Amino acid sequence: MFFFEGLRRLGELPENIRLSALSAYEHLNFEAFTRTEPVLSGASRCVFLGELAVLNSEAAKAVDVSAAMTVIEHLRLNFCPLLTFFGGEINYLLPGAKLRYHVDPRWFHVYGKKLLVPIKTSRSSFISRGRNFPLELSKVYEIDNVSYHSGENLGNEPRISINAVFLDGGMVAHEHKKNRSIMRQYLVNVLSTT
Repeated sequence: MFFFEGLRRLGELPENIRLSALSAYEHLNFEAFTRTEPVLSGASRCVFLGELAVLNSEAAKAVDVSAAMTVIEHLRLNFCPLLTFFGGEINYLLPGAKLRYHVDPRWFHVYGKKLLVPIKTSRSSFISRGRNFPLELSKVYEIDNVSYHSGENLGNEPRISINAVFLDGGMVAHEHKKNRSIMRQYLVNVLSTT
């Protein structure tokens, strides 16, 4: 819940958890999981998780996300135990692909953290303000997603990562008590930045 530029490595995902997620997702037909956000469509495919799951295509709704949720629970317990999981994605970036520069909703960092962990990668990186940050397999990163950023996969194989947003539990509880969805804020921000 602070600002930094680029990304910072927080730790590492245990190999058994990474391998379980890799086994569950490396053979999926991600071509069926197109993204609807104009800035991210094309090179990236994903299965949304948590409150973001309402954005899933019909094909993505059929995916067993239990291995991804095991990764996310490990991230929550070890890197942000005071926060609540909001949403995330199993992200698939095609070989040779580069995402367009974009900004995620600012309240992700005001009220929480966005974490990323590559479960399959060769030569991929996170790009923030024109700086390249290489991503290593199984490393857990907190990313600066409130500055213009991008991602690229210079390898010959797809990059598969799990991204998760954790928010202040009090804010989430307040919004739910008011019968308002955090998703509403997310959609307002996404639609205003695309």
